Amino acid sequence: MSVNNILQYESNIWATADLLRGSGIKESEWPSYMMPFFALVMIESRLVRMFDELKAEIGEAALAEIASEDLTGLIEDKGQGYNVYQ
Repeated sequence: MSVNNILQYESNIWATADLLRGSGIKESEWPSYMMPFFALVMIESRLVRMFDELKAEIGEAALAEIASEDLTGLIEDKGQGYNVYQ
């Protein structure tokens, strides 16, 4: 399983910020527009750390063999992941 570096999104975040600024968004309104990006970065960071811990705990080969549904359950058991609202 390959984990992407979260810094790969930095240019996209700044490009979006520049777009918002160019569209007339005031500096004081930035937090309401930028917080979702930072929240996603934080979630991804937690998941990356959790996967690193799992690799150390059970081994990378064993982690790669876990079925997708079982992996989702494992993530939820560790109190990580995304909240699903339907």
